[in-house]
Amino acid sequence: MFALGAVLVAAAGGRAFGDGTPMGLMYRSVHESADLATVPAGLRDLVGGCLAKDPARRPTPGAILDALAARPQGAPTGPDAAS
Repeated sequence: MFALGAVLVAAAGGRAFGDGTPMGLMYRSVHESADLATVPAGLRDLVGGCLAKDPARRPTPGAILDALAARPQGAPTGPDAAS
């Protein structure tokens, strides 16, 4: 789930733990909170949960599917596409 959260942050145009060396990224992933600024507001709690430091606090795949299914149909998840 942690990797999914990191991929979702990247898909939103961000870098969960910034830039730098692999060692620096590993350190920040363990000791700092993820930067979710680029993640659409409606998905931040879900993505943040995936990036929880304690694996027991991360959502299960089923919980992620349930959370996404509970969103209203057509609910915006990000900025409007450029025309």
